[in-house]
Amino acid sequence: MPLSLVAFSATVIYAALSCWTEGYHINKRFTEEAYAPIYRILYKTVQEFSEGCPIRCRALMASYTHVMQLVMISA
Repeated sequence: MPLSLVAFSATVIYAALSCWTEGYHINKRFTEEAYAPIYRILYKTVQEFSEGCPIRCRALMASYTHVMQLVMISA
Protein backbone atom coordinates (compact mmCIF):
# COMPACT_ATOMS: atom_id res chain seq x y z
CA MET A 1 0.00 0.00 0.00
CA PRO A 2 1.53 3.35 -0.96
CA LEU A 3 2.53 5.62 1.90
CA SER A 4 0.61 8.47 0.29
CA LEU A 5 -2.59 6.41 0.51
CA VAL A 6 -1.96 5.66 4.19
CA ALA A 7 -1.44 9.37 4.89
CA PHE A 8 -4.55 10.31 2.91
CA SER A 9 -6.66 7.69 4.73
CA ALA A 10 -5.41 8.97 8.08
CA THR A 11 -6.29 12.51 6.99
CA VAL A 12 -9.83 11.42 6.11
CA ILE A 13 -10.20 9.74 9.51
CA TYR A 14 -8.85 12.88 11.19
CA ALA A 15 -11.40 14.98 9.29
CA ALA A 16 -14.26 12.68 10.26
CA LEU A 17 -13.26 12.74 13.93
CA SER A 18 -12.83 16.52 13.89
CA CYS A 19 -16.54 16.83 13.08
CA TRP A 20 -17.22 15.55 16.62
CA THR A 21 -14.79 17.67 18.67
CA GLU A 22 -17.63 19.66 20.29
CA GLY A 23 -19.37 16.46 21.46
CA TYR A 24 -21.94 16.56 18.67
CA HIS A 25 -21.68 16.40 14.89
CA ILE A 26 -20.79 19.58 13.00
CA ASN A 27 -20.59 19.36 9.20
CA LYS A 28 -17.17 20.45 7.98
CA ARG A 29 -16.06 20.56 4.36
CA PHE A 30 -13.11 18.39 3.41
CA THR A 31 -11.08 21.02 1.61
CA GLU A 32 -7.46 21.26 0.58
CA GLU A 33 -7.10 24.48 2.53
CA ALA A 34 -8.28 22.84 5.74
CA TYR A 35 -6.63 19.43 5.52
CA ALA A 36 -3.55 19.67 3.29
CA PRO A 37 -1.39 20.73 6.26
CA ILE A 38 -2.61 17.68 8.22
CA TYR A 39 -1.89 15.42 5.24
CA ARG A 40 1.65 16.80 4.91
CA ILE A 41 2.36 16.17 8.60
CA LEU A 42 0.95 12.64 8.43
CA TYR A 43 2.81 11.85 5.20
CA LYS A 44 6.09 13.07 6.70
CA THR A 45 5.47 10.93 9.78
CA VAL A 46 4.76 7.83 7.67
CA GLN A 47 7.90 8.49 5.60
CA GLU A 48 10.00 8.80 8.76
CA PHE A 49 8.55 5.54 10.05
CA SER A 50 9.30 3.87 6.71
CA GLU A 51 12.90 5.11 6.75
CA GLY A 52 13.51 4.52 10.46
CA CYS A 53 11.85 1.12 10.76
CA PRO A 54 11.66 -0.28 7.21
CA ILE A 55 10.93 -3.88 8.17
CA ARG A 56 8.18 -2.94 10.61
CA CYS A 57 6.72 -0.49 8.10
CA ARG A 58 6.62 -3.11 5.32
CA ALA A 59 4.95 -5.59 7.68
CA LEU A 60 2.36 -2.99 8.70
CA MET A 61 1.64 -2.02 5.07
CA ALA A 62 1.30 -5.69 4.12
CA SER A 63 -1.19 -6.28 6.95
CA TYR A 64 -3.21 -3.19 5.93
CA THR A 65 -3.27 -4.40 2.33
CA HIS A 66 -4.35 -7.88 3.39
CA VAL A 67 -7.18 -6.55 5.57
CA MET A 68 -8.40 -4.22 2.81
CA GLN A 69 -8.43 -7.13 0.35
CA LEU A 70 -10.59 -9.12 2.81
CA VAL A 71 -12.93 -6.16 3.21
CA MET A 72 -13.29 -5.81 -0.55
CA ILE A 73 -14.02 -9.53 -0.98
CA SER A 74 -16.77 -9.47 1.67
CA ALA A 75 -18.36 -6.24 0.39
